[in-house]
Amino acid sequence: AGGFAVSTLAALVIGAMLTRVLPPEDVGLYFLAFSIVLTGSSVVQFGMSRAVVKLTAQSITNGNTGRARAVIFKSLLFVGISGLTLAILMGSVLGTHIASAIFENSRIGQYLPILGFWLWATAVKSMTAESFRGLHDIKMAALGKRILPNLLIAGFLAAIWLLNSSFSLSEAMLLAAGSTFLVFTYTGTKLIHKTIAFPRYKELPLMDILRPSLPLFISQTLALVMAQAPIWILGATQPEGEMATFGTAMRLAV
Repeated sequence: AGGFAVSTLAALVIGAMLTRVLPPEDVGLYFLAFSIVLTGSSVVQFGMSRAVVKLTAQSITNGNTGRARAVIFKSLLFVGISGLTLAILMGSVLGTHIASAIFENSRIGQYLPILGFWLWATAVKSMTAESFRGLHDIKMAALGKRILPNLLIAGFLAAIWLLNSSFSLSEAMLLAAGSTFLVFTYTGTKLIHKTIAFPRYKELPLMDILRPSLPLFISQTLALVMAQAPIWILGATQPEGEMATFGTAMRLAV
């Protein structure tokens, strides 16, 4: 509960700082980019972020730590590869073409390579945090999921605002992507240290993880699309300054 409060307030600070260091149209584009990253990172996880909690906790409870290790690392490998594939696709000519077709009057296509890296880092960071949840380490799960990324981004943006430094939209996106990657590096190292002593377990087909992930993937994706649809509609039909107002209002409402 404390972690949720801290991360939510930090997210509000991020929105407030963005409105001070970027012009309104760039703030709107940042919110659209964040929405795309959030949705894309959820899709490439294929519901595994929830399945890894269930399967890992089940294995730990049964004393089968080797199976827990196999679930975690196979899930992370799958999400890492699928996230990298989507990131490469986003940075390609095809990705730019699709973005231009959907968001006809938006500049979002210029930033797709950065968004690809941000998306990949968000996906593996989320999977690492949920792996800790499956291992009953709620503290590291909360830190890695939202608290550390939001605090890092909010702190950097506040420093930039206080120093009155010039700042661009691409730098803001790189800051968010880099902070997310730093958190993944830290939590990933902690996860390796926590599971390295677990015995090896080779009898775990990938389908054993994918099978319970499918219904979770469908429900998660539908809920996320419904939540993010308004910002996409604004991105496709309205000036970018309108997205800034709407995105800030959404964060304040949350």
